[in-house]
Amino acid sequence: MPAPAARIDLARWLRGITTDEYVGFTPRSGAHKSHTVIDDDSRFVIESVESIGGTMLRHRYVAEVLEPHRTVCVSPESRGRFLSAVPVRFRTTWELNVAPRDEVTSTLDCRIEAEYRARIWLLLSMLTGTPFWLRRHSREETPRMVESIATDARHG
Repeated sequence: MPAPAARIDLARWLRGITTDEYVGFTPRSGAHKSHTVIDDDSRFVIESVESIGGTMLRHRYVAEVLEPHRTVCVSPESRGRFLSAVPVRFRTTWELNVAPRDEVTSTLDCRIEAEYRARIWLLLSMLTGTPFWLRRHSREETPRMVESIATDARHG
């Protein structure tokens, strides 16, 4: 990332993402649909809707860690429709970490983990290519997130 770690504040960046910017992270696939930040004295919540591999997903992330160089947001009840028909719920964890690479650049680690309530959903997700679609989605959105975080670091 073309920004020094000392200038990066992931918590500030997350608070400032608009729906337009969120949608812009996936211009090729159009996967990102909406993004709303709810930030009050008692909690920080991100509600987002996205389509991955043709499955519409709704997340309600609650920040568990909200620090300048590390954020962990958990959606305990992410919802989707398996094969566009069968409702499925799962827990999603979205973690971002920034580490200095040298004096002027940093490394961003973006980890998304889905935890299914029953093993059958894990097996079905493997059979329908969910890991492939998640990797493809991450490859599209992460470089644009890096640009956005670097811009925020320059102006923040």
